[in-house]
Amino acid sequence: MPTNKTPSLPIYSLFLGLLWFDYFPGLEAATGKLGSVPGVYVFGDSLVDAGNNNFLAFSVSKANYPHNGVDFPGKRPTGRFSNGKNAADAIAEKFGLPLPPPYLSLRGLFKEKRRKSAAVTGVNFASGGAGIFNSSDQKLGQAIPLSHQVNHWLSIHRELTNQLGPAETQIHLSKSLFTVVIGSNDLFDYFGSFKLRRRNNPQQYTQLMADKLKEQLKRIHDTGARRFLVVGVAQIGCTPGKREKNSAIHECDEEANTWCSLYNEALVKMLQQLKQELQSSITYSYFDNFKSLHDIISNPARYGFTDVTSACCGNGKLNADTPCLPITRYCSDRTKYLFWDRYGHPTEAAARTFIDLMLSDDSQYSSPLTLSQLNMPKKKMRSLVIWLLYLGLHWFDSFPGLEAATGKLASIPGLYVFGDSLVDAGNNNYLPISIAKANYPRNGVDFPKRKATGRFSNGKNAADFIVNDWLSIHNEVTGKLRPAEAQVHLSKSLFIVVIGSNDLFDYYGSFKTREQNNPQQYTQSMADKLKEQLKRIHETGARRFLVVGVAQIGCIPGNRDTDSDLHECDEEANRSCSLYNEALVKMLQQLKQELQNSMRYSYFDNFKSLQDINSNPTRFGFTEVTSACCGSGKLNAGSHCQPISKFCPDRTKYLFWDRFGHPTEAASRTFVDLMLSNDLQYSSPLTLTQLASS
Repeated sequence: MPTNKTPSLPIYSLFLGLLWFDYFPGLEAATGKLGSVPGVYVFGDSLVDAGNNNFLAFSVSKANYPHNGVDFPGKRPTGRFSNGKNAADAIAEKFGLPLPPPYLSLRGLFKEKRRKSAAVTGVNFASGGAGIFNSSDQKLGQAIPLSHQVNHWLSIHRELTNQLGPAETQIHLSKSLFTVVIGSNDLFDYFGSFKLRRRNNPQQYTQLMADKLKEQLKRIHDTGARRFLVVGVAQIGCTPGKREKNSAIHECDEEANTWCSLYNEALVKMLQQLKQELQSSITYSYFDNFKSLHDIISNPARYGFTDVTSACCGNGKLNADTPCLPITRYCSDRTKYLFWDRYGHPTEAAARTFIDLMLSDDSQYSSPLTLSQLNMPKKKMRSLVIWLLYLGLHWFDSFPGLEAATGKLASIPGLYVFGDSLVDAGNNNYLPISIAKANYPRNGVDFPKRKATGRFSNGKNAADFIVNDWLSIHNEVTGKLRPAEAQVHLSKSLFIVVIGSNDLFDYYGSFKTREQNNPQQYTQSMADKLKEQLKRIHETGARRFLVVGVAQIGCIPGNRDTDSDLHECDEEANRSCSLYNEALVKMLQQLKQELQNSMRYSYFDNFKSLQDINSNPTRFGFTEVTSACCGSGKLNAGSHCQPISKFCPDRTKYLFWDRFGHPTEAASRTFVDLMLSNDLQYSSPLTLTQLASS
C-alpha cells in the first residue's frame, strides 16, 4: 500500500465527493462542521453567560460595558465576560446554529416569536457568579444558581412541547447538546468563607458539590436530554487575580488548585455513577479544563499564546488589580492573551482553543467521549460519495480524517452472520425437507425486483442493512489470502450473532423440557452453549462480535392475547427473555475476561428497543405495533404469511411483518439505526459504530 504518494485519480475522486459535502452529512466531521445537533442548551456561570445578568437589576456581576465586547460584532458589550464570543458561542457555531440567546432576554409580551425560535435551536441559561449551590451568588449581589437555571429550562421545555408535540420533542432533545460549565464560584466561596471551611473539609465540600450537580443533571435528563458536555473546573489558582504578584515568576495559588482537583475527581466519579444509575440512557463528554489550562500555561507558544499570566484588560500588576472597566487599558493583540480579565475569563481566542481541544480526536482531555464522538452525525453516506470513495479505496489509509468521518468504512472487510430467521438470507431454501422457508410471496414484496429470497420480511433484513452501512466496498476477498493476511482480515471483520428466540419457543412448547429445567436453569444453559460456539469462532481469528439479545417474544402478534381488547403480551414468555438476556450479558463479560480482552463486542438490547417502540411507536415512525402486516384473522396472526394472505399497503408503518414477529424492512432499518447510534441506552459496552471503529 502506498504511504508517501497518493495517485491523482483517488485524490480527484475524493475531491469530487467533498464538493457534494452538504448533501452527505456523513462527511461533516471530516471538515470540522458538525450538523447532527439541532439545539444547544447552556447552563453555567460567567464563563458561558451570554447576558442573563444584564436583566438582574441588583447584580454587580455584569459585563454590559466596555471594554467587554471590543471584538464582538459591532464592538458591542453584550454581557459576555470576554473581548468577543465565549465558549458557548463557539460550540453553537461549530454546529452551524445561531448563538443561544440569554433566557431572560426572551421574556415579555413581544418576545413570543423570538422565544419560539430560540427554544428549538438553543437557549443560554448561564449567569455570571452562579454556582451549583444556591448560596454561591451572595457575595456578588445577585446571580441565577443552577437549580433556578434548570427551572428556566423547564419553561423552555414546555414551549418546545407545545410547538413540536411530545414525540418530536423527545427526538429533538435526544439529539441536542446540553452544556454544563459551573463550579468555580462555589470554590471561590469556599476559599473566602471561614464558616464554610469550618463546616466541611475540602474533600467533603467538593463531594457535596458533585452530589448537588448530580441532582440537577437528573432533572434535565428527566425532560428527555441525553447528550451532555460537562466541563470540569480549571486551575483557578492560576488566574491573574490569584497569582502571587510580588514574586518574579507570579506563582499560582496551589491550595486553590488542589481543591479544583478534588472537585474534578468527584465530578468524574459522579458522572460514571449517574450513567450507571440511568442505565446508560445518557451519553456525555467530560472535558478536563484543569489539564487543558495546565498544558497551555506550560507551553503557550504551541497554542499560539505569548502571555498566559496577565489579564488583557485591567490595570496594576498582571493587569489584575481591578476588573475590566471602561477606564482600564486593554491589550492590543487579544489573540495572544489567554486571560481576558483578573477573574480568569478566557479571551475569545482562548475560548476557541478550548473548544478545538474538545472536538479533537485526542482523548487526553475528554472522557469517555470527545465532543466530536458525542455528536457524531448518524446519517449515512449516499451512493455517489460511496462510489467516488471506491476509486480511492486502496489508498484510503492516507486519509485518516475521512476514515473517521465515514465510520471507518474500510475497517470492516468482511461480515459473517450466524442466527435464525431474523437474519436468514435464504439458507433454508436449500434444505429440501424444511418447512421454515420464505421463498414465496408475499415475502420479498419490497425486495429488489419484488423477489422472494428466503428472507422472512417484505424486503431486506437487519443483516442486509448492516452490510450496507458497514461492509467495506472492496469485498472481493479472493480466498487466496496467506495465513497472516487471513488473520488480519478476520480481526477487522464483523461477526454477527442473532439467535435464541427459537430455543425459548421450544422451551414453552415442550412439557418435558420445562419439567427438566426451570426458566433460570434453561436460559443459563442457553448462554453457556452459546459461549462454547463463540469460543470456536474466536479461535479462528474472529475478534469483533455483534451479539443481539432476544426481543419481547411475548409481544409478537402470534403470542398476544387476541381475545382481549388490549391484546396483552404474554408476560411469562417475556420474563424468560429477560432471564436469558441477563445470562447472556454476564456470559459475554466473562468470556471477554477469559479471552484476556482479545475480543471486542457490542451487545444490543433487542428487548428494550422493542419495548420502547411498542410504548411510543410514533416516535420511531410506526402506527401499528400489535398486528402483523401479512396474514389473516385477528391481528393478522391467525396464519403465517402466504401467497393467499392479505398484506398491509404501507409496510413502512408496521413493526411486524408476520405472526412470528419478523420485523418489516422499515423495522429492521430502525433497529440497525439504533445499533449504530451513539446512544448507549440500547448497546453495551460499545455501540456498533464504536465497535467497528475500534
